[in-house]
Amino acid sequence: MLFPVVGTAAILVAGLFPNRGVTALLGLRLPVWVGDVSYGWYLWHWPLIVFASALWPDTGWVLAVAAIASLAPTWLSYRFVERPIRFNNGLTGRRMVAMVAACIVLPVVACLGLLFANRIEARTDAVKSLDVALAPHADSTKGCDSPTPIGQRTGDECTWKVKDARGTIFLVGDSNAGHFSESMADSSARAGYELTISTLSACPFVDAVVTGPQIDGEKCHQFVADSVAALKERRPALVVIASSSTHYFNNSAYQFRDPRTGAIGTTPAAKAPIWEGGIASVLRQLVEAGIPAMVVHTVPHPNQDVPNWGPATCPAVRVFTDSCGYAIGRDLVEQQQRPAREAEKVAVGKVPGATSADFTDDLCAADVCATTRDGRWLYMDGDHISVEGARTLTDRFRQLIDDHARSSG
Repeated sequence: MLFPVVGTAAILVAGLFPNRGVTALLGLRLPVWVGDVSYGWYLWHWPLIVFASALWPDTGWVLAVAAIASLAPTWLSYRFVERPIRFNNGLTGRRMVAMVAACIVLPVVACLGLLFANRIEARTDAVKSLDVALAPHADSTKGCDSPTPIGQRTGDECTWKVKDARGTIFLVGDSNAGHFSESMADSSARAGYELTISTLSACPFVDAVVTGPQIDGEKCHQFVADSVAALKERRPALVVIASSSTHYFNNSAYQFRDPRTGAIGTTPAAKAPIWEGGIASVLRQLVEAGIPAMVVHTVPHPNQDVPNWGPATCPAVRVFTDSCGYAIGRDLVEQQQRPAREAEKVAVGKVPGATSADFTDDLCAADVCATTRDGRWLYMDGDHISVEGARTLTDRFRQLIDDHARSSG
C-alpha cells in the first residue's frame, strides 16, 4: 500500500508545482531508479515485512529495516528477471509456455518447501517447549474467567469433580489466581477435595475500588461483594485468594479507593492501608462464616526491566538458541513485592484463622528469579506463570490444603 501512495503523491506534486524544482528532483538518477523498480519493491517488501514480524515480534524498527532490505531482492529480480523478460523478443510460442509454467510451478514449490520446513520446525524441542509455555490455563479454557459472580453461575463446568469428596475448595481472584489452576486442581484432587474456580481478569479480589487500565472499579468491586456473599452461603472447605497485587500497587496508573472511608490512594504508601483494609474485610467475612481463607502473595513478576517480555514476543532466532529466558535479581523482586506483601501480611494478622502463602522460594533461587528452569518455561509472560510453572507448585498446594482445609460434615 505504501509505494503506490508515495508514487501517486509524487506525480501530483510534480504536476502542481512544475517550476519549483520538484520535477528536476524527481528526474535525478536515484528517484528515476526507484521509479523503475517501484513495482518490484512493492511486491518484495510485503513478504519480507511478514517474515520479519514473525521472526522479531513486537519490534517495530525491524519492519522498517525489512522494507529497506527488500531493495536487494528487488534489484536482483529487476536485473535478472524483469528486464530480460520485458525486452526479450524471442519469448514466443513454446518458450513463453515454458516461462509461464515456471512462474506457476516455482511459487508452488516454494510454498510446499515452507510448509515442510514449518512441520520440521514444529517438531523441534524448542518449539514444543514454547507451545507448552504459551498454553492457556484451565480457568480460561473452561470459561471460569467470567464476570458472572459465583452465586449466579449455572452448571459445574468450572468444578473439578472428585468421587466421595471431602468438601469443595474455591480458587478466586484475577488472572494471577487463574494461573494456579493446574496446581490447585491436581493438589485438591489428591487431597480428596473438589475444586471450583471463579476468576475475573484485571479484577483484584479485595473489598476496595481499584480503577485503572482495563478495570471497571465499581463493577469489579460488586463482583467481589457478590462472590463473597455466595461463598458465605456455600461454606466451602477452603477459599484461596490470589491477585496481582504488586502490579496494582507499583503501577501509578491504578488508583485505590476505600469504600468505607472514601480515602484515595495513588502511591504505594497511600494504597497500602486501603489494600490492607480491603483484604482484611474479605478474610473477616469468610472466617466469621466458618470458612478457612488463605491469601496467596503475588508470585515474582520478572518483567520489571522489560515490561513486554514474554515467550510470544521472543525472536525466533532466540527461541532456537534457547536464549529467550529472562532473569531478575532476587533483591529487586523483594523490593517489588514488599509494599503489597506487607499490607497483606498485616491484613492476615488482623483476622485470626486466616492464613497466607508465598511461592517466591519455590520459583526463585537464592539470588535470582528466572523465567526458565532446566529447559522448562516457568512463565508464560512477565506477569503469569505457565502451566508447567503452575505444576511445580502442586506439592506445596497439597501441603497447604492438608494444613488448612476442613472436611465437610
